[in-house]
Amino acid sequence: MKSIQRMAFAFSLTLGLFCTNQAQAATQRSADFSDGNTVGVGLFGLSYDYGLGPVSLGFDSNARLNTSAYTYGYGGLNTNLKFSGRTLWRVMETGTLTGAFLAAAHYDPGSIGEDNSAFVPEVGFSIAYRILDSPFLIRLNTTVGYNHTLRAKIWPEPSLPGDTSSNTPREVEANFLQKFGVGPGTSFELAYQPDENSEITVGGGSLIGMRLKF
Repeated sequence: MKSIQRMAFAFSLTLGLFCTNQAQAATQRSADFSDGNTVGVGLFGLSYDYGLGPVSLGFDSNARLNTSAYTYGYGGLNTNLKFSGRTLWRVMETGTLTGAFLAAAHYDPGSIGEDNSAFVPEVGFSIAYRILDSPFLIRLNTTVGYNHTLRAKIWPEPSLPGDTSSNTPREVEANFLQKFGVGPGTSFELAYQPDENSEITVGGGSLIGMRLKF
């Protein structure tokens, strides 16, 4: 049993590190939520949720890393806050497995000096699995989001030798289907619960975080 737990922990940690999404981890809500208040604290954000029966309502604020501030020497790595609200409706609960529908909306104010703010609604499903009645849980949130502001820059091919027009990209708006993609609420994490009111999380995007229930 201990060897299985160690393997599950190693797998979850590795996947969480490779699937980094700096907005989530401890601030993301999962299907195995409990009644009452829950506060999540991660390396990149804070969250608050309230559960009542099969329904949970909450919001979070997370840091959006602005690497251009670091690249162009604006005094170090800069961060902008993103905001989101979410609702979960639990529809499945067994001894070890829990499932819930998830709906959320995310607002990203964009990078400093750029007009790239975005509002992204998303829907999906959340699953939580307790490993062999141990204090370890594996959680997966998978969502589909819609970003109506999605654009791309296309660099034209030079038509003649010495043509400098290729230095100016052309901005193109994505078509309807291209605006759908993996939602920002998608995350994978491993949680350790030392007691019923607290837990430590690894994976997702905050890499490590904690939740407190009261």
